[in-house]
Amino acid sequence: MGLLSDSWIIVLSLGIATLVALIVWTRHGGTIWRNIGILCGLLTLLVAAADILTVSDREVVAARLDALTKSFEAKDPNTLAFVSAQSPELRGIIDMGMKAVTVRDVRLSDFDVRFTSDNTRAIVNFRASGDMDVAGFGNVGRQPAKFEAVWVREDGLWKLFRVVRKNPINDSPIELMRPSAS
Repeated sequence: MGLLSDSWIIVLSLGIATLVALIVWTRHGGTIWRNIGILCGLLTLLVAAADILTVSDREVVAARLDALTKSFEAKDPNTLAFVSAQSPELRGIIDMGMKAVTVRDVRLSDFDVRFTSDNTRAIVNFRASGDMDVAGFGNVGRQPAKFEAVWVREDGLWKLFRVVRKNPINDSPIELMRPSAS
């Protein structure tokens, strides 16, 4: 966890220091308080800009998951580019899923991202729900699910390596393709 991960505390503290210095300057005068106020104000802007421009691995992994979901929803043939070449079984399941299922209005929530192995693996726990049409069954309604996804860094990109579907009540693993209603 770097310095800028909690930058809102720094920005708030510097903002308060700026305000206090400028209030003291307007009441009592003196260039020292004006200069402290200006310095704190500039530092506030600098820290806020650095935080906005810095993209963490956590944000990158979440964005990759979102892009994968949108690609799957669109049945984009490039969806498999998000999946590690080291996971042929998962690639097959995703390819089969794109052929057998049509998903609409997918919503992702409750993200929890942890990193292991010197930031070469990311474990993402999240919830997903979407309207589904299954080949041979038709519309099966909105299907909620909970997942643990393991992402690995390959050639500078985060790639999906493993997915475990979880019971939303007790977090025990359940079959990936099992219907939610049963």
